[in-house]
Amino acid sequence: MTKILIISTGRCGSTALARAIKDTYDIELYNEPFNPEINYTNPNTGEREWIEELGWNWDFTKDWIDVPTNSVWKCLNIKNHYPPEFRGSMIEFFTDFSKQFQKTIILTRRNHGERFYSTIHGMQYKSWQVEYHPKDVIINENNLDIVNDFIEQNKTLEILSDVLNEEIYYYEDLFADKESSQATWNKMIGEIHDFDSMWLKWFNPRLRLRRPRP
Repeated sequence: MTKILIISTGRCGSTALARAIKDTYDIELYNEPFNPEINYTNPNTGEREWIEELGWNWDFTKDWIDVPTNSVWKCLNIKNHYPPEFRGSMIEFFTDFSKQFQKTIILTRRNHGERFYSTIHGMQYKSWQVEYHPKDVIINENNLDIVNDFIEQNKTLEILSDVLNEEIYYYEDLFADKESSQATWNKMIGEIHDFDSMWLKWFNPRLRLRRPRP
């Protein structure tokens, strides 16, 4: 297993999963390479976060990307998180792109309310990838685009699951007690020698970035 693709909705632990895979198998991580809002290499992690850094051209006719071996790619199924030059829908893009990988993982969250709150909170308080105490969020007519995008993500992930014939995995099963987390990992990736250490570093629920209200 040298090429792994993660397709996920936002706010469901996909970054931690990708980093756990990178750490465990000592492979390179491409974090949201098609995100138009990220166009740099993260100075804190060294992760490449923009596809143009690879020097690829944008010719999406055939054999348009040669995914490097020993790499994990984490992508979000958001409407503008695939190359605008691609002549087709997001579903068609990820269907084609997934053919470059030996394993595709589809991840989301069962609790849509928790995921939606985390999304709105991140947008209003910039609480992305940092520890935070939850605050009240504002939801009104100005949030309608966010609501519609949220619903669309849920729908397209289910379509991708059907088209790619891949099971949907859930945040609640991976970021859980050690036994549940290990069973999910084994089914998703395969058994490893020292899961205990990985669970303590990446999937222990005590590591959640959202802390109790003060």
